[in-house]
Amino acid sequence: MRKFIDIISSSKALTESVIDLVDDLEPQILDQLWTDIDNVGSLDYQVSTIENYDPDNREFENSDPDGDPIPANSPEGKKLYRRAFNTLMSERIWDATCMISERFKDDKIWLFRVITAPRNWTPDPNRGPGIYWSWDREAADAHWGSFGDGNIKWLLTTQATQNQIDWPKTIAMNASPDYEEEKEIRLLTDAGVEFEWEEWKPGSRGW
Repeated sequence: MRKFIDIISSSKALTESVIDLVDDLEPQILDQLWTDIDNVGSLDYQVSTIENYDPDNREFENSDPDGDPIPANSPEGKKLYRRAFNTLMSERIWDATCMISERFKDDKIWLFRVITAPRNWTPDPNRGPGIYWSWDREAADAHWGSFGDGNIKWLLTTQATQNQIDWPKTIAMNASPDYEEEKEIRLLTDAGVEFEWEEWKPGSRGW
């Protein structure tokens, strides 16, 4: 929601173009977050902090004193729940936007990715480095790596511009309570970033 912009626009790194972009994409990002809900129990508690909602019985208090509680799975309850969800996630969307934008310097952001590959690995010039990166090098890890056949971890480092980022997926991942710890930057498939690589070693690069 635009109401959060005044709070975060004091960040010099937060450009007006990103503000406008995320503002336009917010409905799409909210739909993505709604689709990706994993932990309903945690979300129930959060909804109860802004609505008259009983998370144990999953029902809303009726505004009519003589009316029965409104089940969360009823048509009216679903509308109330989604309204509360949108309020909660809108704030998280703009918090994530601010947090990422503060890391831009001269329209570029440092990104980190950890992969597994043989010890004598060198990048294939005909293949890109992938689209899943992290804006925090300590959060980068080989989540789907293979450690068989003597593979080791490699740290990839690059810089990306605003135009190389898939903003809807990036903001959704960072706003989601389920995935925020990954601190992910999702690049566009045609981003074509150049990168450096080195063997990942425990204790190096802040680990």
